[in-house]
Amino acid sequence: MQTFFNHLDGNIPNGVDTTNVIADEASVGSVPWSAIAGLHSRPGVAVNIPVENQWLSDEPNPADAINHSQQTLTDALAVYSLLTELAPSLSSMAFKSILAATASGTAAVLEKIVDVLERTFGVNTANLATGNTNRDALYQAIYGLQQNALF
Repeated sequence: MQTFFNHLDGNIPNGVDTTNVIADEASVGSVPWSAIAGLHSRPGVAVNIPVENQWLSDEPNPADAINHSQQTLTDALAVYSLLTELAPSLSSMAFKSILAATASGTAAVLEKIVDVLERTFGVNTANLATGNTNRDALYQAIYGLQQNALF
């Protein structure tokens, strides 16, 4: 393995150099279920990112891998990153509380957060289409906010 990394002019990463990000589908105050991600060890700095829980949810088109889907985690990271542009010290636990406060089910939470930001900054007043089949609209709204001079 070291030979491989030598060809990259690098070293085998150790735990200090690794950030281990997993999706956290649990409710506020509950421990995330991570049977696989934490089975024998979880190397590196552990970061749990709250996601819209896809398991038995009201999402009409859940990802095939449910909460193990990188799509679910990526979408949550995109909205979390957007919020940290406004509040750099926002923790993942605070983001989890925002998700919980926004939820009226398990689907459309991320879109609702972006809808509120769009209204706040005068970008758009129409609600985003919701669900996993409308991810492009979510990202277009995120990029639109980031390009807004007031944001």
